[in-house]
Parts: sequence; C-alpha cells; structure tokens
Amino acid sequence: MKHYLFKNIKMILLFSMGFFILIIANYWMNLYILKSTIDDLQIQSMKNVSNHLNEWLEAKMNSLYLARDFVSKLNPDENEKRIHEILTNSSKLAGFATISMQTSYSPTLLLDKKISLCQSQPEAFFYHEKTLFDNTITLHFEPYYDTMSLVLCTPLRTLNAPKRVLCGTLPLTYIQAEIASISLPYDGKAFLIDQNKHILVHPDAHYFFTRFPCELDKNSCHLVKTSECLENYIFSYAPIKLLDGYLIAQLEKDKVYEKVDVQLFINIFIYTVSLLLFILLNLLYNILAYKNIKQLSTAKALIHNFIDHNDKGILIADDTQHITYYNQRFLELLKVPNLESKNNYLSTQHPLYQNLPPWVQSCMNKMIKATIKKQKTWENAFSFSYNNQLFHFFCIMSPVKDGKGNYQGIIIILDDITDQTEEKQQKKEQEDILFQQSKMADLGKMIGAISHQWRQPLNAISILLGNLLQFKKMKCLTDDIFEENLQRAISNTLYLSTTIDTFKNFYVPEKEIHAFDLKAAIQDTLFIVEPHFKNTNISIDFITEEKAYLCTTYKNEFQQIIANLLFNAKEALMEHVKKEPMKIKIILEETENNYTIKVEDNGPGIHINIREMLFKPFKSTKGAKGTGNGLYLSQLIATQKLKGHLCVLSYQNPTIFLLSLLKNKED
Repeated sequence: MKHYLFKNIKMILLFSMGFFILIIANYWMNLYILKSTIDDLQIQSMKNVSNHLNEWLEAKMNSLYLARDFVSKLNPDENEKRIHEILTNSSKLAGFATISMQTSYSPTLLLDKKISLCQSQPEAFFYHEKTLFDNTITLHFEPYYDTMSLVLCTPLRTLNAPKRVLCGTLPLTYIQAEIASISLPYDGKAFLIDQNKHILVHPDAHYFFTRFPCELDKNSCHLVKTSECLENYIFSYAPIKLLDGYLIAQLEKDKVYEKVDVQLFINIFIYTVSLLLFILLNLLYNILAYKNIKQLSTAKALIHNFIDHNDKGILIADDTQHITYYNQRFLELLKVPNLESKNNYLSTQHPLYQNLPPWVQSCMNKMIKATIKKQKTWENAFSFSYNNQLFHFFCIMSPVKDGKGNYQGIIIILDDITDQTEEKQQKKEQEDILFQQSKMADLGKMIGAISHQWRQPLNAISILLGNLLQFKKMKCLTDDIFEENLQRAISNTLYLSTTIDTFKNFYVPEKEIHAFDLKAAIQDTLFIVEPHFKNTNISIDFITEEKAYLCTTYKNEFQQIIANLLFNAKEALMEHVKKEPMKIKIILEETENNYTIKVEDNGPGIHINIREMLFKPFKSTKGAKGTGNGLYLSQLIATQKLKGHLCVLSYQNPTIFLLSLLKNKED
C-alpha cells in the first residue's frame, strides 16, 4: 500500500527542484537585468548633466575670453574707468558674481588644490600665481570656510603693466540646480566629488567635503567596491572634465530590489503551494489508482477463474495474432493433450490445429482473416473425427476493440455442441419416424376415403355392364343402348382416375416451392376429406372472397395442415355431441403482407390442462384415441417448411386455430 501511495514522489521532487532552480535563476536574471537597466539610466543621466555643466562652463570661459581681449588692449593706469565699465558689463552679461583683475603684489594667499582648507581671511581670495603658472584659463573650484568657490581666471597681458590675471566668480546655484534636476528612481541621490574624492555638492549638507569611500573604475562608469565602500547602495558616475571632478548617482539596493524580492517571495509561495498541491493530488491519485488496480486485479482474477473454469474453450490473441491466453478447455475441445510449442502465433501450422482436418483448418484461418479485415463477428459450426469418434463444436470469432474502436486483438470461443447435434439428429430421426407414422395413418384414411369415393362409381360401372349383358341376352342390345352405357362407364372410370390422382398428389411431399391458389388448394382438401364427414351431421362452411389468393410455398404441406385441423375439429365435435348443429368454418383472408386461414368449430374447446402442451409431441387432445403428433407435426411443417405461423386464437366458444403465411415466400 505504501509503495502505491508514494509512487511518483521522487519524480515530483526532482521536477520541483528543477522548477525551484529556475525560480532562483529567474530571480538573479531579473536582478541583473534591473541593475543593468538602472545603471544605463543612471549613467545616461549623469552624462547628460555632465555635458550641460561643461557647456555652461565653456560659455562662461568664452565670455571671460572676450572681456580679456578688450581689457588687454587698455592701459590700466590710464583707462581704469573704461576697464571698470567693461568688467561690469561682462559680469552682467556672463552672469559672474564678481569679476576682477589681480596682481602678484596683492596681499593674498594662493589657494592650491592640495590645500584642503585655507587659513587666510576671506578677502584674501586671489588666484594670481596659479593662473600665471598654468599660463592658460584656469578653473578654481575649491572649498573656502565651509563654502565653495568657483572662479575662472585667465592670464592678462596689458601694455606697460605687470603680470596680472582676470578672474570671474561664478554662482554655485546653477550647478546645484543641475545636480538637483537629475531624476533618479527609487529616491536616488546625485552629488559631486573632486579628484581627491571629497564631496563638494550634496543634497545633504552634512556630507560636505567628507571623503567618498569607494574607488572609481577608470575603464567604466561604475565604482570598484572596497572594504570602505557602502554595500547597501548602487553607484554610477560620469566625469566632468572642466571641473576636474565626478558626478555620482546613488541608489538604495533595498528600494531597487524590493519588487524583485516581492516577486521572488510570491514565486516561492506559489512554488510551495503547487508542490504541496501536487503531492496531495499525487497521493489522491495513487489512492484511487491503488483501488482501481486492486479492483482490476480482483476482476482479472475473476475473469481468469471464469475463463479457466468455463465450459467453453477461449483463446485470446493480440493485434499481431500473438496468442496471449487460452484456457485448458480450449485444448480439450481440440483434443490437444499438452501444448509445448514456441510458435505462439495463430496459423494453420500451429499445434492447436493438429487434430483438425485440413478443410476445418482452412475455414478457421479464413474466419480469422475475415474477422481482422472486416472487424466483425463470425460464427460457424465444424465437425471432426478423433479416435473413431465424431465431435462437433461451434466456433465464434470476434474482434477486440478499445474504447475508441481501434482493433486490439481477436477472441476465439469454442463450444462443444456434440450432445446438441446428436440430440438434434435424434430429434430429426424421431420427427422422420413421426412423419412416417403420420403418413401411414393418413394412408389408412386415404384408402378409406378412396374406397368411399370409388364405391358409387364402381357400383355404377357394374350396373352398366350388367345392363349390357342383360340387353344382349334379351337380344335387345342396340348400338344406341351400347354407346350410352359405354359412355357412362367411361365417365365413371375417368372419375376414378381423377380421384386417385388427387389423393396421390395430396400425399406426395414437394421438393420445390411454386405459386398456387390457396382457395383452390383448400377446396381440393375439402374434396379429399369429404367422405370422412358424411353421416356426421357436421357442416363445413368455406368463407372467402371470389378472387385468387396466390401464394408461393409448398402446396401439399399446406393441404396437410388444413386436413389435420379439420380432422381435429371433427373429433372434438363428435366426442361432445351438442343439440345445436355442429359447424366448422374455414375463413380465408388477405392482409397487406400475409394470408390468414382460420379454422374454427363450435365444440367444447380445449381443456385448460393441455393448453400449454398443445403443440408438443405425444400430447393429444383426444385422449387415448390420439397419437399426440397431429398438431405438433402441423406446427413443425408451418414454421420450418412453410416459414409461417400456427397458433390458437381461442381455446373455446369457439375454438379457433390460425395459420399465417407470407404472400410470397421467395421475397
């Protein structure tokens, strides 16, 4: 039982394990795709802002170049006012917070990038020496007393003047606004660092000029994680060349991966529920399967027991004619004591057929082929001799099909009909004897009828011959008298010949059917039985229409049935004489497909004790006077030879027998 209950569990667990691996792989794939997508979006956003800042700084530089070109042509000592106007206008147009010229003699402390924080006074905010040292336009973006300074300086060469620089101070609001405008998903932040990884611009002032803990990967736009790097964040960056710094994008991993984690939880939940459901369904299926297998085993055992102990021989073969099963009775019917053969296919060479004559083997082989080809059941009876004894069996071959009607094999059933066949033969022999006895009895009646029919004509012939002798002795025999008496004698002789022909045809069995008139046949029968009804006070009425009733069957057998019914009615009437007239009616009628002949009498009827045995052999309605075979033989002739039907419509008041025949038996 346990084996069946936990069947397929290993397969389900292996399948579920593979499915779980797919869920985890899908989770990591989703993380990778999400991270790649976010990185691409971050990097693109950083590059866009970096490009905007570089373009903005280049525009400021170009404005400073223009101011430098104008001022460099003027003498500061002579054109101080003019220079002041130019610088003021340039400051307004370019958006500089301040713009000034500085010399090396100015009391300042140079701010160098290596200095993290200046120790001088705020007014000492000059970049003279550095700019002159670089000998090009220089951007100074450095912290100074917890604030940021963004200064553009360019060397200034004026006539008859010492080395000076032209510097413009830019507002930081634009840079801060650009960084703040970066739209990052999942509440991300963007900030600016310098080459020394000091945070210069950050949404949170607390991080100002603190050191960024991660290393920058120069070959990509991502960060190299170190022991100091923040593990809970995702970083991307883009360089800002003119500021000599980097724009950093920061996202929290928990917020980024939250939906993916939720989806993973949902998938694992669905996986767990599905696994439990599959195990439960498998358990239920195995319970039902176990019950079905148990029922099938029981049914199979019952079937095998039924087949093995069946009085019929059974053989089963599959669709390739390979013999899969047969019972011992099958071998017994074919008189095969033991079957030890490697040939397990149905064929005429199989040892199963070893005791059958060739014609039976051939016939059974044809039945097998016909069953397979036409997919229908075939039946046949065979006989064979074994040890000087004749055996008979009935063979049924039927195709075996599945629920869809596809051929799966063949089943052969053999039934021993030796006893039935012998009984049938004995019955036939008895029936032949009964027929012979009936003929002998009828022959006696015929002789009596012939003698009765011939008595008057023979007397007439004797009288006519006596008249001729008397006339001759009296010498009164004339030609007219001779001819008249001779014609009367010949007429009576013809009547005798016709009578004997009628009786002869009546009792000669016919071998072939032919069409005849039922009405004329009944009239001939009445002529034959007429002598038996003389002096009985029984009247016979034949009721029919004036037309022909053509029927194709055996005429003589039909007349014998009518005669038997008339004789039975006569005996019933004679044994129970009534005061009212005794009558027999013959009614011939036509329906759509049949002819019906009713023979009724007004006798006492058929006793209730013999009604059920009325058409059985040796059961007479006449008591000890009858043989009990008249009605039995009549019904036998009606059903087997005439293919009609003989029955009782009424057992008394009146007693009616009904004979029904098809109009055309050949159809």
